[in-house]
Amino acid sequence: MDDIEPRKIGVISNGVVIDHIDAGKAIGIYKALNLSKIDTLIVIAKNLDSKKQGKKDLIKIENKELTEDELNKVAIISEHTTINIIRDNVVVKKWIVKMPEMIERIITCNNPNCITNVEPISTKFKVIDNNTRFKCIYCEKIQNLAQIKY
Repeated sequence: MDDIEPRKIGVISNGVVIDHIDAGKAIGIYKALNLSKIDTLIVIAKNLDSKKQGKKDLIKIENKELTEDELNKVAIISEHTTINIIRDNVVVKKWIVKMPEMIERIITCNNPNCITNVEPISTKFKVIDNNTRFKCIYCEKIQNLAQIKY
């Protein structure tokens, strides 16, 4: 068993690698980023061995870089995930996503009476309780991670 070479999973020459995703969260990120709607190579690996985490997930997306809103979605689902930007087969930028203090535009308020569900106003949520709950700044409705709609 010790002589088995590490596997390379879908090498991409340009794009983004979302690495060190909490195990089991890759599909949630795939859905939140609407990756089914883009026409490019996407590799999803689940339950990879990780020295740092024990197990991890990974997503590689060819010919794409993530917007700030997309990075915030990743942070909501799996904080401390590593983002690698690949250009011409070289990692040109690498960082770890962190939960922002305020999340704008990407979460929908689940209060049907909230002004954001009636008027064309962008949503804004304050992150509370160790990054596990979100408070709408307009109606003050609190949502937890399981209630979030993107």
